[in-house]
Amino acid sequence: IITTNKSFVDKFVSRGCPPDKIRIVMNSPQESIFNRFVNKSKERSDESKYVVMYHGIIITRYGFEELLNAINLLKDKIPGLELRVFGTGEDVSLFLEMVQKLNLENIVKYFGQVSIEKIVETIPECDVGVIPNRLNPFTKINFPTRIFEYLHMKKPLVIPRTQGINDYFDEGSIFYFDPGDAENLANVIFNIYSDAGKTIEVINKGYEIYQKHRWEIQSKNLIKIYEETLN
Repeated sequence: IITTNKSFVDKFVSRGCPPDKIRIVMNSPQESIFNRFVNKSKERSDESKYVVMYHGIIITRYGFEELLNAINLLKDKIPGLELRVFGTGEDVSLFLEMVQKLNLENIVKYFGQVSIEKIVETIPECDVGVIPNRLNPFTKINFPTRIFEYLHMKKPLVIPRTQGINDYFDEGSIFYFDPGDAENLANVIFNIYSDAGKTIEVINKGYEIYQKHRWEIQSKNLIKIYEETLN
């Protein structure tokens, strides 16, 4: 059995699967694409903006309401604040209605579904990424690949405090927020904005952890599993 993180292994073992039958191959960014843009800096037109980025499925359980409420709390605290959102999903209409209700049309930029190449090109232009997932049985044990996508570019990101992520990152190596708490999410984003020194320190620690799980390593691990099975 091949699965993608430690918490999934724990779940399978708790349901009776022998641990020696399970191997981990983590999802990690495709470096042939990401390395094209790794040294790209923010475009000159964006220098006056502080860009928060979200890319992924737009559904309520992935926390877009908390993200928009956090942006609403920060709009008068961070000059040039802009939220860029990429993706689609069953709740796009609710997302756009909430943007209008909070009068965030000038701050929130929605780009719809775009290619992975466009995402990779855009990450270097942002100041912070956000994964605002709410807690549910899946998100508690899941490890979003987007974490590694931002870390590959050495960008700070705010993520929910869950077991699936905490298996790999401690409190000093990534920016956690309390899932479902828009005010806490806003505070964490503001702390990243306010303390550049601390932000760089945390990014560097997170980047070191990511280096141990790069796709170059994971792909070799996957091939090794097949070779051992065939032999």
